[in-house]
Amino acid sequence: MIYHFYELAFCNCNAAVLCAFWYTADSGNLLVSAGYSISGVSSNMLNAGLIYRFGGDFRHAVDYRQVALDAKNRSNDLQAQLSASRTREENMAKDLQAARDHSNQLESELTAVKAQLSKLAAKVEALTAK
Repeated sequence: MIYHFYELAFCNCNAAVLCAFWYTADSGNLLVSAGYSISGVSSNMLNAGLIYRFGGDFRHAVDYRQVALDAKNRSNDLQAQLSASRTREENMAKDLQAARDHSNQLESELTAVKAQLSKLAAKVEALTAK
């Protein structure tokens, strides 16, 4: 029956509806609503409402301000951890480069010592061959 009423009320018409609902921040027990509708056949409707919930204070399941604050704090913590990780990675890269440089220096010194040792071995062979 309601479907037929709806069909008759808005049949072949252009219509627009604007509604707003608001919970008061202090208790959450009071809901305020307002709405306006207009159709192409000059049928305008305006409504307003107050709904009060009895039975104690209403607590929203999620306090979005606290969730946002927690997310911001977590984000700040993660950014601090990321910054510390980047600093540690940069220091490790510097240490690795220093170790590579030292290894290259030792390798070149070892090559020089091998060359000197080869020369000394050749001299020793020359002296023992006489």
